[in-house]
Amino acid sequence: MQDRTSSRTYVHEIEPKPTDVWAQRITYVLTHFMRWFSAHWLLIANLAVAIYVGLPLLAPVLMHAGRERSARLLYLLFRPLCHQLPERSFFFYGAQWIYSRNQLNQLAGHLVPPRYTGNPQIGYKVAICQRCVAIYLSMLLF
Repeated sequence: MQDRTSSRTYVHEIEPKPTDVWAQRITYVLTHFMRWFSAHWLLIANLAVAIYVGLPLLAPVLMHAGRERSARLLYLLFRPLCHQLPERSFFFYGAQWIYSRNQLNQLAGHLVPPRYTGNPQIGYKVAICQRCVAIYLSMLLF
């Protein structure tokens, strides 16, 4: 009798390297993020503009509420982005929305500095000027 030895071929499964697994995971996450971002980019842009316009409008609200430190931080953050002249800015919680330079000087009782934020009688200034408010609100609108 002839002994038949069958020669079996074993196929060894090659385990993926850990770097390959991480590359696959990163690719998967980035792919899904890019799909989500491409579907929602306009919402993200509108939220960014809304925050950019909303924060300066929040500064006088914080001043009126007694949160001077937080309000001054907002004024400081927007200082490089806008001239913040008081005669060209809106005022909240005062007798008027806008004042001329002469009106501000008379109401304050002294020369008003260029970065004047306001007081309880006059109201508190928005952290950006009227022109910037109009530009960014129109961007948000369109």
